[in-house]
Amino acid sequence: MSSLFGHGTGALAKRETPSSTANAADDQNSSKYASDDAAGQSAKLVGMDSADLTPEQLNQVFVQLEPIARYLARVKARMIEQQFPPDDELFQMVEKAHAQAHAVAMKVHELGRPIK
Repeated sequence: MSSLFGHGTGALAKRETPSSTANAADDQNSSKYASDDAAGQSAKLVGMDSADLTPEQLNQVFVQLEPIARYLARVKARMIEQQFPPDDELFQMVEKAHAQAHAVAMKVHELGRPIK
């Protein structure tokens, strides 16, 4: 089984060096895109999307992301407790990071209930 985080084997775990990527890029450009017709009118990138993730992969995302989201929530709460002004750049970045981490965790939950 492939791993979303680069552990194990499979397409997601494959790591390429810059030199192998440069040589392989020319060979793969033609296979990266699939077109709906012979003229290439509606070309789109062929690859993996969230619908392709297995429940185990979704669980890996959730297990890795949940502690980060909780940590960012604690940092944000501590900054509020220490009376960081709402317009402070670092406070705003922590707020956005927490909101995004939480949003991804909720999306993962929506896509496939994580296995605990």
